[in-house]
Amino acid sequence: VYIVSNSNVKEILKFSTENNKMTYLANLESSNVKYSMMAYDLQLESDKRIRAGVNNYANKLFGKQEYSIATLGKVSEKRFFNKSIARGMNLYPTERYLKDFKVVGDAYKNAPKLELESAIKYGLDNNPTLLASFNRMSSRDYKYMAKFAERLPQVKAEGNYDYLEQNAVNQYTRDENAVTGGIKISQVIFSNDLNAQIFSQKIDSLNSELSFKEDSNILIQEIVGAYLDVLREQSNLNIQQNNYDMLKEFLKISKLKFETGAVGMQDVYRFETEIAVAESDLISAETALKNSEVRLNKILNLKQDTKHSYEDLDSLKAKFSQVKIPMKEMTYNDSLRLKVTEHFIDGALNNSNNLKIAENKIEDIDSQYKAASRSRYLPDVEGFARYNKNNIGSS
Repeated sequence: VYIVSNSNVKEILKFSTENNKMTYLANLESSNVKYSMMAYDLQLESDKRIRAGVNNYANKLFGKQEYSIATLGKVSEKRFFNKSIARGMNLYPTERYLKDFKVVGDAYKNAPKLELESAIKYGLDNNPTLLASFNRMSSRDYKYMAKFAERLPQVKAEGNYDYLEQNAVNQYTRDENAVTGGIKISQVIFSNDLNAQIFSQKIDSLNSELSFKEDSNILIQEIVGAYLDVLREQSNLNIQQNNYDMLKEFLKISKLKFETGAVGMQDVYRFETEIAVAESDLISAETALKNSEVRLNKILNLKQDTKHSYEDLDSLKAKFSQVKIPMKEMTYNDSLRLKVTEHFIDGALNNSNNLKIAENKIEDIDSQYKAASRSRYLPDVEGFARYNKNNIGSS
């Protein structure tokens, strides 16, 4: 344990580092807090004792009753805890432990800022569920193009070699050791089954694209909801922290009044009880904030303990347009009310990806049924040309 000032703090920390010793600094100046994980700031106490010493000396000069420094009361101190240094040492104390400390070096203050638009863009690029949906869409697009390619001219090369082993008795001529080869060029003119399969693959490709769009919309809603949850929990944490700090000050005042006889002990007990409740609320608020951050990081496919600073609620108001429609002022069957209702219903029907997917599935099933009905009497028509060559001649 060292009592330090700006003049010797670096030397002491260098000594403790070289000798691998944990150092607890009792600082006389708050600027030294950045060097230590835990520290006292005794500036208020030193100022108080200097004033008491001056008064004591003045009283002695003028022959008045000597003022004793020993009667100054409890030591005035501030205790600090530096989170940044603690995390560097892989130490994570609980909020209950830190309740009597002034916490500095908080990761949130130095963390990179994550704005709502940046969070949405990062989530759309890195969310594993959306990436899987994009891969499914790409796969079905490829299957559709592969099936559609069967309509294009097809080229097929063929080759064959027949070899008969020669022995001492039988002699085989060149004709019997035949080599044949050929090229076939074909073009589908009409195929009912192929047309149905291509149409089905096309519908599947369109539905996968609509599913990807719907998954993107759902992800955006999840990101916005998780982001706003973090802001709400941050606000709640600040409120609980301010309430806790205020009650601690009230408790100090109540104890001073009790020492002078202004209030009874029941007032001190009441504030101690309220502080205990406020401490519980503070811990709950901190836990809720951490859970909200973990949820947001999970959606963005980040590590759970990734820290960010965020926009404030006031700056987000301009990003959300709110249209107030006086529905309560409209009567039943009012023309404006009917128009507003019709607008919402039409918008939902015309812009629903899930409804479009259902319509495409119905159209696909109907197409397969018609193709199966036509396959009983519609032939497949194909045109082709073949060229063959062997070691005897061409045909």
